[in-house]
Amino acid sequence: MLVLRGRSQTVALGAQPQADAFQRVNETLAACGLASTRVESVTPSGDRPLPGNDVGMNRRVQTFRVVLSPILPDELGSFLDRWRREHGLWTLTGIDLTPASGRGTPDGTFRATLTASAVYVDGSAVGANAESEREP
Repeated sequence: MLVLRGRSQTVALGAQPQADAFQRVNETLAACGLASTRVESVTPSGDRPLPGNDVGMNRRVQTFRVVLSPILPDELGSFLDRWRREHGLWTLTGIDLTPASGRGTPDGTFRATLTASAVYVDGSAVGANAESEREP
């Protein structure tokens, strides 16, 4: 967990990153040998400007949340490691674990709510600002 806290986030320059969250999550699960039925939900949280933008820099963040259940701790570890290696732009910014409950749910499994975000500099706004600065 301390490793995750210490990570810096990659920033994309240009167009808004394509979320394709459901596809990315399913690809990562498959690469870990886990069934896509573990995905309980994928919810986009939108796109918003980051506070404290520098002049001429329109920094934005796009976020989504995914719930995986039921999942064992080692399966979640495999998923997180694979996600970090394959989806570097989409940084996991939140992990919430609660014991999985329900009929037929194996002991020791969890419901993992993961939040991922991608920071980018809106290239169209940067280009527009540069154009307006050039005019007399």
